[in-house]
This record gives sequence, C-alpha cells and structure tokens, in this order.
Amino acid sequence: MTMHAVVSDMTGMDRAITLAYVIPFDATGWTWHDDGEHLRVIVPGSKDIYSNLIPTNCGATGSASLYPFAVLSHGTHTLVLGVPPTPARMVRLAYDPVGHELRGEFDFGLSAIPKNFPSRADAAVFTCELDSKWPFRAAIEKYWQLYPDAFARRANTPAGNWLPFGDIRTIANPTDFFLGAHECADSQLRGADAEAFLAADAAAHCQSFPYVEPPTYWQQFKGPPTAGYKQRLVQLKDEAAGGSLIAQSTLVSGIITANGERDLYLGKVAYTTQAPWGSDANPDIPLNEKGWPSKGQYETTRLLSLIHDHPSIAGVYIDSMEGWGTILDYNQEHWRVSRFPLTFDPVTKKVVAWNFWGTYSFISSLAEKLHGDHKLLMANDAYYHFWFPFPNVDIPGREYTWADKKGHFAPVPDERYLFFKSMAGRRPYLMLMNNKYDDPGIMEPYFQRSLFFAVYPSMFSGQTSAGDVAYFSNPAWYNRDRPLFKKYLPLIQQLDLAGWQPVPLAAAIPSQIRLERFGSIESHNLFFTLHNPTNQPQDVTLSFDPSLNLPPNFTATERITNHMLSPVGQVLHLTLHPEGYADIRIEPTP
Repeated sequence: MTMHAVVSDMTGMDRAITLAYVIPFDATGWTWHDDGEHLRVIVPGSKDIYSNLIPTNCGATGSASLYPFAVLSHGTHTLVLGVPPTPARMVRLAYDPVGHELRGEFDFGLSAIPKNFPSRADAAVFTCELDSKWPFRAAIEKYWQLYPDAFARRANTPAGNWLPFGDIRTIANPTDFFLGAHECADSQLRGADAEAFLAADAAAHCQSFPYVEPPTYWQQFKGPPTAGYKQRLVQLKDEAAGGSLIAQSTLVSGIITANGERDLYLGKVAYTTQAPWGSDANPDIPLNEKGWPSKGQYETTRLLSLIHDHPSIAGVYIDSMEGWGTILDYNQEHWRVSRFPLTFDPVTKKVVAWNFWGTYSFISSLAEKLHGDHKLLMANDAYYHFWFPFPNVDIPGREYTWADKKGHFAPVPDERYLFFKSMAGRRPYLMLMNNKYDDPGIMEPYFQRSLFFAVYPSMFSGQTSAGDVAYFSNPAWYNRDRPLFKKYLPLIQQLDLAGWQPVPLAAAIPSQIRLERFGSIESHNLFFTLHNPTNQPQDVTLSFDPSLNLPPNFTATERITNHMLSPVGQVLHLTLHPEGYADIRIEPTP
C-alpha cells in the first residue's frame, strides 16, 4: 500500500516543517532490524529510539535513514515501512517505544521562492507485510520486486574491473585483468591520440568513461599556498572574465554558505595543491546576465560533445558522487529552480537547500540523456551514505583503504557490502583499493572477500601524496598479482552475472559462518559463497531450504580449490580454514 501527502504553508513565511507518517502499535517483543546482519529486540520499558541513521547536516536531527525502508519482525511475520525510489525524498525511519509508533519523518523547508515547490512539499511512503525467516533480506527482495526498473541491469553493462585513468596500452596482456570500465581524463579523450587510446580500450574489451566531478572546480591558485579565500576569489573572477567556462560556471552555481561567502575548501589534500570551490550542479540553474553557463550546463555540454566526437565512448564517469552533498546552500537563486523540496538547518532552523539534491539533479538529467542513447552512467562514492541515485547509476563503485597505518589488512565491513549490494540490485558493483601494494599478503584476502560478495576488485593508488604510484603503472605489482586476477575474476564474473539473491534459502552451522547465494537452480547457475570469520578452522554443515527446489541428486563443486563435495541428502559438509572462503556451485546430477 502506498500513501502520498502534501504539506503547504498558508502564512507566506519561510518555515521548518517535519511531516510524519505514523503507524501506532506496541512493538514490545518485536525485533528491529538495522540491516541484514544486525538486529535488536524491543524490550519492555525501553526508551531508546530504534533506527539506522546516517548524518545529513539538515533537518530536525541532522540525520536520515541509511536504507529506504525499515523492518520490524515478530517470528516470521515482517512489517516493512519505506519510501519509493522516485521521486527521491530524504526520510528518517524509526520505531519509538515510548510513543508506540513506527514513524517515517520528512524534514522540509517551506518557502515561496521555489518555482517547483512554492510554499509546499510532498512525500510518499509504502507499507507491506511479509512472511520470512530472513526478514530484512526479504524486504530487500520485495523492494527490488516493487521497483524492478530502478534495479535492472542494462544489456551493455560491463562485467569487469575498474581502471582509474592510466593507459591500457602500457599493460602487457591487459585482458588477464578483466578490465571492464576505464575512468578517463578529459585530456586523454582530446587530441590526435584519442582514437588510438579508445581503440586500445575496445581491443581489451574495456569500456571508456570520461570523468566529471559535478559539484567542484579544483582551482590551481597562482599565488602563495597560504593565500586565503579573498585572494582565491579574485583569481576566480579574473579567470571567468578571461573566458574560463569552468570559472564562469562556478560563479553562477557557487554555493553560498551561512556566512554569506562562497564554499571553498582550504584544508590539506594529500594528492594535490589545488583547492575545490563547491557548486550546486543542478542543470536547471539558468545562464546569468552575462550569458555564463551554470556548472551543470557546462559539464553536460562538455561531456555530450566528447561523446558526439567519439561515439565509442560508453558513457560518463561521475566522481565523488556524494561529495559536497551535505553542504547547506543559502543561494536563493538556486532555490528558485530546485527540483526537490527545500530543507532546514538543524541548529538555526533556517530554510536552506541541501546541496546533494543539485548533484542528484545533474545525475538524473544526464542519465536520462545517456540511457536514451544506449550509454551508461558509472559513479564513484556509490553508495557510501545515500541511496537516492541508484535508479540512475549503471556501474556503482567506491574507493576504500584496505590496510591500516601499520599495513595490516583492514577489510571493508560486511554491513557496508550488504548496503552496496542492496542498492546495486542486478547491477555490478566495483571496488577500488587505495593503499600501498608492497605487501602481497593483503592481496589474496582482498580477492577472496570480493569473491564472497561478487564485487569486482581493482586498485588505484595510496592517495597519500601526489607522488603515489598507481597500481597499474607498476608492472612489479600487477605482474606479481596476475595469477590472482586470472583465478578469481572469472569466478566473480560468473557470480555477478548469475545475480546476488538477498534471501539465502540456506543455513550454515556453526552460526558464525557467513553465507550468500547467487543465481538459481532453475537457471542452472546456483552458487553459494561462504566465509569463516573466526581465527579457528571450522567444520561446516550447509543445509538447504526446501523452497530452493534442489533436485534429489545434485553435484557440488568448491571452485576456489576445484574440489568436489559429497552431498548427504540436502546437506553439504566442508571444512573452512581460519578466515577461509568457499565458492560452491550446485548443479543437477546429469
């Protein structure tokens, strides 16, 4: 069941409003699910609000829900409250044990200025009930079923690794690395060498994506590095007057902060001496009186002209998709054309625009153009916090550091992977390791963890200084690891194409063993991945739910070791080493 609501101001004033949808019921003894792995029983007398929130820097609490739905269960009876993927709205989903209410809260700033939302805002929620032994995972599956187009995989989506910048022509036998998506600098796609550069990508079965970071202009200041805001603003205006389109667009679209100044980050950035100016990337911001374009217009024109000149380009790569998103914009000219309702400052309660909505507007507008031309949208920083862009992003991914300061392996937590996979749906997810690569001991665990979740594992650089060497610029590193790519990438590719199934329909004993399912027996591509997260070897019993529809006789192959397992009825037994992994293919016996 879906419900819609509109809130309107009748006073003509700017107002901070929280609109709440409330389901009143006593959930004492029920279970609140933070995600697919973490749950909490609602105990009698509890006064703690049950929620799974991320910081947003706006609204009543400065926070919103990580997932677009909340899950409560009692036994197998499951209640889901959520929001549709479009139109995107930031929501805070929570259970209040004092008021006995399951709530969906929307924080809006009402103002007469926006043309699309004059003194009003709107929101929608849905509710459904499920019956499942895996409540939260069943809710993920249900969300995919409710909005299939938002998660569908496009036919030309690559199934391979991420190559950040670099030149594939410098890599010997590049197909060994299953490079599928090449993030390309603008300079690589212009000039006499561009066609040869693109042809080399195509020959290696790697698709090319020109780079854009919508909300920023990384300005190289010509004066002393200690110079502050005023000196850098003078240079920005001089650049614009001299015809620099990116400077012009930054002045048109620049974020105005609470102190009346433009947003400029002057903190130290390890890998560059440039400093970024922040912008609202909404392409609906119009030309100014001098005919200067907005940031969204400038970037859209630049990217589409590249694709026009080089039709083999596969689409566009968005960098730092969530970057600059939580900045609050007081530029009322930007409010006027916002595609989304305004919000408010959590401290002052003043009406503001949340800057991520400008980036989202750019992404959705560009995605519509690309998809209409059978092109793709690739995005970094997906989905670190925000789920909103998933209907538009065909190739989501994110950079992470996988080694701590002492060089020890420090994997991305399971709950992050589950969120990535939940929002990616049937689309591939790409990981980019950012750290030093001198220690080969961290590499195979990285590949194995990537296999467990069917995430493509690639590498960039340490990101600690401008002099860091990129992984694929150092043959000593990638040649050392070439056997790992050749071993694990075909397995990952098969799991990815089979498709992650949120509900495992299987159980492992002991209970510490992690388990994921891919594909189905009906499609002849059923796989299970297992992980022993303990520091002791474990004898594992893997049993299958009857709804999996396994035949009476089947074969099971552990693919990492290429070892045949012997089923006993509908049960498998195997041993996992400490921190060990397994990848099991199930097939009907011929």
